[in-house]
Amino acid sequence: MPNINHSAGSDQPLTEGINMIDFEIVIDGKTKYVSWAKLCQFTGVKRYQPGTPELAQLKRQFEKEWNADSVTVRLNKQPIL
Repeated sequence: MPNINHSAGSDQPLTEGINMIDFEIVIDGKTKYVSWAKLCQFTGVKRYQPGTPELAQLKRQFEKEWNADSVTVRLNKQPIL
């Protein structure tokens, strides 16, 4: 996966239809949201429904690479990981 600059995330969660997956990322006390759709767009991958292991791996990668205070994976705004 390409290195994604965390400034590409928005300050507000996106609202994109049913089964929206996003990552809530807190860095230095500031919360950013990166939607699964936007992540697919940035990486050039066609949007698809990811599995839990893949989401967990991305969560760990965000925590490590961005030195995040916390990363929460959300489905329709509800925490799942």
